[in-house]
Amino acid sequence: MPTVQRGRSGSNERFVQTLMDWMRKAMQLSAVASIVLFAYILWGFLGPGAEQWGSLTPAARLRITQNLQGAIGYLNVSVGILLITVCVLFVDEESLGYSMITVGAVLYYGVPFLFDMFFPGQLATWSQTKNMAALSLYNELRLLGLFAVVPGGLLTVRDIFIRCTDGGRRSQEDFTAMQYGGATKEEAPVGAPLIGMLAKCWQLPFCRDAIRKNCPIYHAKTRCWRERVGCMCEESVIRQAMDAVLHKEETAKDFDLSLDPAEEGIGKEPTIKIKLPPRVPTTVNKRNVKIPHNPNLTMDQKKQRCRNCVIYNEHQRMKYQFFAPITVAAVPALAVWQMGPIADTLNNLLKTVDSAMVKLSLDPSAKNLGVASSIPPAAQYVVLGCLVVVGTTLALRFLEYCMFRLKI
Repeated sequence: MPTVQRGRSGSNERFVQTLMDWMRKAMQLSAVASIVLFAYILWGFLGPGAEQWGSLTPAARLRITQNLQGAIGYLNVSVGILLITVCVLFVDEESLGYSMITVGAVLYYGVPFLFDMFFPGQLATWSQTKNMAALSLYNELRLLGLFAVVPGGLLTVRDIFIRCTDGGRRSQEDFTAMQYGGATKEEAPVGAPLIGMLAKCWQLPFCRDAIRKNCPIYHAKTRCWRERVGCMCEESVIRQAMDAVLHKEETAKDFDLSLDPAEEGIGKEPTIKIKLPPRVPTTVNKRNVKIPHNPNLTMDQKKQRCRNCVIYNEHQRMKYQFFAPITVAAVPALAVWQMGPIADTLNNLLKTVDSAMVKLSLDPSAKNLGVASSIPPAAQYVVLGCLVVVGTTLALRFLEYCMFRLKI
């Protein structure tokens, strides 16, 4: 009986699958535990013990406080496990990080507003009576908000890193659907510049060597998207190059593409004559290379051909790879440079929200909720960091929109 050697890849796949199964079970158990513990804490907040806190004996207060603090500790552990397992299982979900940041911000900043709206003046009463049962739930809700912000920020930073490193590369998956050159295979580029976005069309991997040798764009040392004509979209360029290949002819710099007999012999004598459809309009490049153009197409139609060309889209990908790191560095640098004004704007915004919530409050004596002034400096820096991360992501998405949708 032959012996079958099992590769390590299969063993690794089984290990990863087993690990994911355990992660999924841990996520489910931690979710159930978190719900049960939160319900217990909420019962302590709404139960008779919290309502009769002022009349309870010190021993009863201590017992209730210890029970709630123990439940809060277990709740923090279960929520931590839940967040970790969710991040591992759904790490590829782009919206997960932003959702966690949003939920965290709502919990941290929304809880004070909600308490003052539905329980006006209750926080002051709890502080005076030292109602630890109620205050524990209040502080725990805000702490859970910070718990969600940290992994959400890490996932968002990961998304930014992926967009910088693989954002341009993943657009190549759509190249096969291009109208012009979708089935073209990549070849080794010729003399690619140090900065990819400065490459000309004939320096990109989709330019074919057999056609490049006889391409007027190549001999003119220009770019096809600048001339609005190229080997992927213009029949005259393709037929010229292929005719030279089939007849094993070498062309010089002067491409005479006009076959009007009256024009033969005028100007610099070309090395060869290539048989093309009659009267192909041309423009003369500064290198004395005649470049054909199609007078039957409008400029918008020619631009649309570029947007559907595999070579131009490869150039867009390289432009994205050049500008993405600059964008990632520019947004945090701008935030650090304008840290003071941004912090003042954030405080003013919170105070504005404060005033709006006072107007919506049902407490007739409400004057100032004081949420903006109650935020510690450390929390402000966390918020600013989240804003920088989200702003960087939005800037990258805008860059992707310009490069891959508008194709500027």
